[in-house]
Amino acid sequence: MKLKAKLTIIDTKTGKIELEQESKSWVIQFLQLLAGNFQYPNSGVTMTGFQIRDTTNNLRTFSVTNISSQRMSVFSQGGQTGSTLYGIVLGTGVGADDPLQYQLGNLIADGVAPTNLQYGTHHVDEPIIIGDIISFNYARTVMNGSGAPITVTEVGIYTWCDFQGTARYFMLLRDLLTVGVTIANGGIKTIRYTISADNSD
Repeated sequence: MKLKAKLTIIDTKTGKIELEQESKSWVIQFLQLLAGNFQYPNSGVTMTGFQIRDTTNNLRTFSVTNISSQRMSVFSQGGQTGSTLYGIVLGTGVGADDPLQYQLGNLIADGVAPTNLQYGTHHVDEPIIIGDIISFNYARTVMNGSGAPITVTEVGIYTWCDFQGTARYFMLLRDLLTVGVTIANGGIKTIRYTISADNSD
């Protein structure tokens, strides 16, 4: 099985696809959180606590005593309107993809000030099966109300996690765009990831 992600950026007003590329940039925090979820309190599974670097560059210890018993809360990417703490986030960094990366190179903040974008809501489709491939779409809209064009060069996904009642945020993947995508003032883009499990040979 191959776990894949495809990034598509669409002009929301015209429906034109402006960029489409395969993601090759899952970072270590994704598998660290996944490994941690294989451990459930009182499950009889033994796990050595390990540290995960969050989006603020702080190391957080992941262990049975440091994680909520509500396991699904570990992977919460449905960031609210206006939030860049978790969900699909955009940036202007140009550094190469790195599996040890823990945040975007230069996160674009939410707002209408110069260099800001307005982050909208997320939408998640129900998973579907086509042949040997199971997939779902995960998308977010962004609008530019800054008064000037903004060129996006990187896209990532941040996740929310409950550490003993305290919200912590981690990056799951980060993609350096093959070509920058410019959002004109007043423009709206849909940023979509198609996450798939490919069971073919």
